[in-house]
Amino acid sequence: MATVPTSLAGSIDASDTRAKLDAVAKKLIKHRIILAEILKECVEEFEGYDLKYIEKTALPVRFR
Repeated sequence: MATVPTSLAGSIDASDTRAKLDAVAKKLIKHRIILAEILKECVEEFEGYDLKYIEKTALPVRFR
């Protein structure tokens, strides 16, 4: 017997996928150099700075 996907099943699958993507994104931005790259490319105020400068001085000492 073949199963027919329902909209509820599709919503659950999509929700699970978004949760997994969110978890991976959080792991990535915990790395200071990756967050520095994001800031440099996406925030106008940081575009003129060196990545190492952003990583060492513009980010808080501890962040989670």
